[in-house]
Amino acid sequence: MRFQSESLQNLFKMEKQIIKKHDSETPVTTNFHSLPNKMIDYQKWAKDQDIISYDSYPTYDAPTYKPAFLYDLMRSLKHQPFMLMESAPSQVNWQPYSPLRDLDKWRQPNCRPWWLMVQIPFNSFN
Repeated sequence: MRFQSESLQNLFKMEKQIIKKHDSETPVTTNFHSLPNKMIDYQKWAKDQDIISYDSYPTYDAPTYKPAFLYDLMRSLKHQPFMLMESAPSQVNWQPYSPLRDLDKWRQPNCRPWWLMVQIPFNSFN
């Protein structure tokens, strides 16, 4: 784990340095995704991120505590709000089962899926 995580982190730091050389004001980040990811040490990586960005793709049967825990974890990495970088409003091709979602229902005013709304109390911004 450590070798892969450190190798990728060193590459990220090199790329970040190049970007900052040309634009020192724009925050630089990379996408974190669902845990546990045994190949990446997010606690170490967080130190090099200007802001934590997270990809949230809860499965159709995910208990509500799982995305809530992951949102809390992302916020805790830098002790500040995180950015929701990616999410799927519909089906994805990599889940074992990806049920149809009632998108017409979600287009109604004040009706959003729980997995999008649960991020608000956890200080996400997007």
